[in-house]
Amino acid sequence: MEELKERPDRYSLLTALIMIIIGITVLIWPSETGTILVYVMGGLIAAAGLMRTVFYFARNERTGVFSFGGLTIGLTLLSIGVVLLFRPEVLKSILSIVLGCLLIFSGFGSLQTAIELARRKVPKWWLSFIFAVIAIVCGIIAVMEVINTAKTLMVFLGIALCMEGIFRMVLLVLFRKKV
Repeated sequence: MEELKERPDRYSLLTALIMIIIGITVLIWPSETGTILVYVMGGLIAAAGLMRTVFYFARNERTGVFSFGGLTIGLTLLSIGVVLLFRPEVLKSILSIVLGCLLIFSGFGSLQTAIELARRKVPKWWLSFIFAVIAIVCGIIAVMEVINTAKTLMVFLGIALCMEGIFRMVLLVLFRKKV
């Protein structure tokens, strides 16, 4: 039972660390980060697709005649990954939207946390609510491309991702023992 309690903490900590690492990377190299992130995503997606395809044949997977199974998903992911590797500008042009959506989704998660903390009458639940609103607003700013220059937008996203990662860590420390 104790093991189940620790998993969300580990997941939240890992998510926070990834956000901080991406944020710092964007802050250090705002111009180059977009291309690097697209290559990394393309490579990971292609690798996942290749693995899924190999597993389909290695495990002798059987699906319905007309269903979309492991092979379809594997080849689709592999194709998307290859396109991103050879045409990174495709995703780079919408990278602010992708990262903005990441902030919005993370904010939604923090909002749910705030609601659950409030329902349990945990003191300072409103901190999670404030962090959620900040993340959602930053995400909306990124998605709406309110900031005109790509470099400034990337710096803004770097700061926002670092803040969201730090906020998640603070919430973990503050509320870990109280829930």
